[in-house]
Amino acid sequence: MGGISVLVVDDDATVRDGICRLLETLAQPEVTRIDVAGDGEEALLRAAATRPDLVLMDLGMPRLDGVEAIRELHRSDPELPVLALTTFSAEETVLAAMAAGASGYLVKDRAAQELGPAVRAVLEDGMPLSPEAARALTTWVAQRLRDEEAGRRVASPAPMDPMWESLSERESECVDHLARGMSNQEIADAMFVSLGAIKSYLASCCRKLGVRDRVQLLIRSTELGLVQPQLPRDHLG
Repeated sequence: MGGISVLVVDDDATVRDGICRLLETLAQPEVTRIDVAGDGEEALLRAAATRPDLVLMDLGMPRLDGVEAIRELHRSDPELPVLALTTFSAEETVLAAMAAGASGYLVKDRAAQELGPAVRAVLEDGMPLSPEAARALTTWVAQRLRDEEAGRRVASPAPMDPMWESLSERESECVDHLARGMSNQEIADAMFVSLGAIKSYLASCCRKLGVRDRVQLLIRSTELGLVQPQLPRDHLG
């Protein structure tokens, strides 16, 4: 993987500088250019001017918050990966960022250990799901289905594609790993196949379930009972 350009968006200059220093230490991928913005509105202007390969986006900011900025960036360039950076790990925050189009989700307290792997995963997969995001999505869908069974008024799930039963054993295994927040490379290692094979499995799953991306694939798979919500390894606080 060659050098990349990154836009770092955070209203706290100290945090912003710290993230930039962490990016400068990455060996792979090598970061060759770093631009910064202090809020969501500035982020939109800087992204349009500099065309970064990746955006690291804080969520709690003045003028235009991170979730709205992610939504606007995703609308203007759906292929631009945006990694949400936040001090919050609440389920509602994860869901809001992912629904807006975030390509991943990283809690700032663990940035020193996880920024490098997260950046690689975003660039390699296009839309990786962190364990927090995967757990939040599957838990949310499962709770929604329980609410429906209890007769509460909630949004109905999308119609289920009858082709879902045709998922192969390997495709089902791939989806199960996806629900655990694993990247394509991690899934490939776990299944002892090539990275290309995993991308092919996921593309086939999306086609059979009638969905567009990994987030929708995980939601539909949970609706169908193909995966179950994963219990967190530790408290997400």
